[in-house]
Amino acid sequence: MANSDVKLICQDITEFKTEEKFEAIVSTGGVICILEEDGEYRICSHITDLEKNKQLLAKLHSQLDEDRLLALGIQGIHTNYKKEIKDEIFYEQKIKKEGNYIDKWYVFSQANGEIKSEQFCRFYVVDGRQTTQVLIDAGFKQGYQIIDGKFLVNYK
Repeated sequence: MANSDVKLICQDITEFKTEEKFEAIVSTGGVICILEEDGEYRICSHITDLEKNKQLLAKLHSQLDEDRLLALGIQGIHTNYKKEIKDEIFYEQKIKKEGNYIDKWYVFSQANGEIKSEQFCRFYVVDGRQTTQVLIDAGFKQGYQIIDGKFLVNYK
């Protein structure tokens, strides 16, 4: 990297261990991100248990230097859609919402409907009002900033 002060770590955050403190932690949607719907921001996570999400956020908080930031990427609402990618190969995502869960199927198919590849993911979504409290309970300062509509930023 051109700037030797930047350290990129690509690892399962639930298993990551270090004594090192960081100036910033950024998640753009790998394990945890933010969904924005009608001006309300909600934590969205591949970890499908609220208590484990709280533990993860507390862990992230503990790995930050004082007054440093956690930036969570903001995604739009997950919706059903299908589009042709190229030469009658289609990408489709199917969404089912139930309580705090979003089930999402990613499907690649041919024009005749034959499925070439499919993946399923389940996400846990924290209610917007609860999102603020979950972040505070993890140790982050009350309130957050929205940066360019792309990141929700909280400070330690």
